[in-house]
Amino acid sequence: MADDPSPDLQRETPGPEQEAPSSQAPPAPGKRVPAPPPSLRTQKAKKAKDEHRPAWDDRHHLNFNDDNAEKPKRLRSYFSRPQSLPELRAEVEKRPHAKSILKKLEAEEALAQVPTFVSADAGPAVCPTRHVAGGDMLDRDGTRCPWNNRWQAGVHILNEQMHPLHRSSFATKSLFETAPSQRWRRHLDVQNECGSWRSMVTSKGARFPPLGV
Repeated sequence: MADDPSPDLQRETPGPEQEAPSSQAPPAPGKRVPAPPPSLRTQKAKKAKDEHRPAWDDRHHLNFNDDNAEKPKRLRSYFSRPQSLPELRAEVEKRPHAKSILKKLEAEEALAQVPTFVSADAGPAVCPTRHVAGGDMLDRDGTRCPWNNRWQAGVHILNEQMHPLHRSSFATKSLFETAPSQRWRRHLDVQNECGSWRSMVTSKGARFPPLGV
């Protein structure tokens, strides 16, 4: 029995069916498996990118003009810096549906603006044509008519001098509106140009009746 090794020294070699136990248990079904840690190369690339990135500016909302609200519109400072004409043209060309803006850039420079007649204005308007009476539109018959600069005129301005049955209101019309004796007042006409008038009366009536009638 001397050739037999001691039972304490005998070790059983694991077979193919007997494997060493794993240190990590398999994830439960439906549980999200955590992502592996980033590699060293990824960490170095992210660190190099962060080094070249400028620090966050806590005063980004401030400008050098403290009295910006008290200045005229053309002297105020904004977030975007003023661009030169070539830079502005290149920027506009990148945008779709900007042909009208390019035409205005290529047009001749307008003359100096006339100072406003309102004494409370600090400076001329940025868009002068915005506050000018003009333009045209289609009437109920589809005919293009110009802006009526006498829109406030009518027989109603003479209501105080008329009999109550002859007065004009929103719901009732005065018989003097179409009277031949009042034709010279041109209350139902609109001026196309100096000395040229056309009637505002349309064959189609109003789409909706007067309110409150």
